[in-house]
Amino acid sequence: MRALVTLLFCGICCLSAQAGSFTYKTPAGSSIGGHPVDATAGFSISNGMIDVTLTDLQANPTSVGQLLSDLSFTLGGGGSLTGASLSNSSGQEITVNSGGSFTLGSTVGTGWGFTPSGTTATLDVLGTSTAPTHLIIGPPGPGSMYSNANGSIAGNKPHNPFLNGSATFVITGPGITSSTTITSATFSFGTTSGMTVEGTPVPEPSAQLLLGLGTLGLMGLATASRKLIC
Repeated sequence: MRALVTLLFCGICCLSAQAGSFTYKTPAGSSIGGHPVDATAGFSISNGMIDVTLTDLQANPTSVGQLLSDLSFTLGGGGSLTGASLSNSSGQEITVNSGGSFTLGSTVGTGWGFTPSGTTATLDVLGTSTAPTHLIIGPPGPGSMYSNANGSIAGNKPHNPFLNGSATFVITGPGITSSTTITSATFSFGTTSGMTVEGTPVPEPSAQLLLGLGTLGLMGLATASRKLIC
């Protein structure tokens, strides 16, 4: 009986601790300009801080229009981005050469901008002096080559270097609390504004597991209680 109560209590506490993790993904089959796109945005929220990891999963892209250039998101749970700022960001540079080979560079600041407004915000490279470089590019194809890359990627001097696979962003602000949630996320691609895909939420595996443990604990507790009554 005591073990079941402990299991239930731990499961509920851990579930609460995981409540600040949210992931959004482009829906299956998403495309921009006839080319597939695939990306995720992971949010980890604590008091005063949001950590964002933006990842391009589209392997061996053909066009720069498939590369991540923007993320817009909205807060819920009473959170606010008033007074928030981008305190840090980073990503590894990658240069795609003519022919599809590539050269990895250093981990640097992304140069992306951050525009907060009430409960919404945008992380964006296009509106900065960094553009049109530092779009986030997905992994290479077979043989570690960007064999599909056309002239907008391979050997394109204005667009290189890109950011390799993912970039991280740290947002701080007084209106961010442990109860803050993410209610929507929209991805943008390419060097032309307006090429967007609305993300869909992805259930967190750890939360699902802990919820299952809590349910099992409740069932066990109910069974044990019936036995004690009998």
